[in-house]
Amino acid sequence: MAKIQITHRHSRSDDEVVAAAKGLAARLEKEHGVRCEWAANEATLAGKGVTGRLKIAPGQVDIEVTLGLAMSLFKGLVEREMRDYLTHHLT
Repeated sequence: MAKIQITHRHSRSDDEVVAAAKGLAARLEKEHGVRCEWAANEATLAGKGVTGRLKIAPGQVDIEVTLGLAMSLFKGLVEREMRDYLTHHLT
């Protein structure tokens, strides 16, 4: 199993951060089949070979993802996509 941990700092408004985080969650669902369930400012991520959470905190977004054996092969791609998305939408 492989783990991805990302902390992305920002200075955006809460509304901008929520919109960007939900956009990232939608992209993960569309491209990788990862379902996201939101409760307040935290999303639980689950899919075939993927579990994790996305949390919006003041001034930062924290993402923790665990990839199963098969998905571990795509760790670099998945992590790069998440980092690129956050940089593009929250910088």
